[in-house]
Formats: sequence, structure tokens, C-alpha cells
Amino acid sequence: LQPTDVVASWWDYGYWITIIANKTTLADNGTINATQIATIGEMFLSNETEAIKILDKYDATYVVVFTTFDSNGNDVGWGDEGKWRWMARIAGLEESAFGETKTDESTGRTYWEWNDKGQETVIHKMMQYGKEVTLGQSPTVQLEHFEKAYFSQTPGSPKSYGGAIPLVCVYKINYI
Repeated sequence: LQPTDVVASWWDYGYWITIIANKTTLADNGTINATQIATIGEMFLSNETEAIKILDKYDATYVVVFTTFDSNGNDVGWGDEGKWRWMARIAGLEESAFGETKTDESTGRTYWEWNDKGQETVIHKMMQYGKEVTLGQSPTVQLEHFEKAYFSQTPGSPKSYGGAIPLVCVYKINYI
């Protein structure tokens, strides 16, 4: 990344990005501007067209998401697939607008099922695209304003830790 690049991520990762990568972020663990954090949550839960408008206001050049999943692509819940609910709450949005919790009858495992609106959110699309590429699958998600810049796992041969595949995805923003 260039010295002038600005990275959008959920506030949890802000310090890592600032300290380790020496990049400007929109929020970090010390951000006390609740409005800014709410706006970031709104951006992640918007469709790409609306998210681009928000990111443009901050001159952001990259977006980072973190997700964890198993070798079948099931969410583990340690990353943004668990944190998106806080993004919604802080942004004043209803979780139920994006899908519902379901239970697998055969295993008893509960999981989140995104509805049509939820599947169009930036957070869902970025996590899903990253999972599918990492698992060596053809992406079912099309990204209009974002392109892969860096993924922390090798496509087709991800490393698992305790049954979870952790994945950091860095996407370059395309404002065109």
C-alpha cells in the first residue's frame, strides 16, 4: 500500500493496521467518535453502491475484513461473521432485516442464513468471496467496486487452526 492509503475496517482491527502496517484507518480501539463507528457499520451493511458513497467521504482506498470458517465453508464465528451483528446494532439497524438464525435438524448446529438484502451487503459479499476463493471454488459473489488486493491464505490449500480457517481479506476500492 502507498503511504497515503486509508484503510476501512471494523474498529477492532484498527490498531493492528495502524501499528503493524503503518496505515491510516477510519477507526481503532481508541476511537471515541461513536458516529464514525456507526457509519462504518452502516457501510459494511450497505450494498456496494451505498457503501462506495460512504467510503468516498473518507477517501478510503482499501477495505479489510476478517472471517473464520471450516473446510466446508461454515462460519466459525470468530471474525466479522460474528461481529456484523455489532455493526448493525451500533449503526441502529435491525439484524432481522438481513436474515435469520436457523438450526440444522440433523446436527443441531445453529447458523445464520442471509436473506436477499443480507446477501447484497458489503460484509457478506467480501467474506463469501474470500471463503470461496480460499477454498478453491469459483466465486458465486460478484464484486462491482472491490477487487482482491491480498488474502492471508493460499487459494485451494488453506491452513486450518483448531478446525478454523482464519482469513484476512484486503480489497482495493474501485470508485469507477
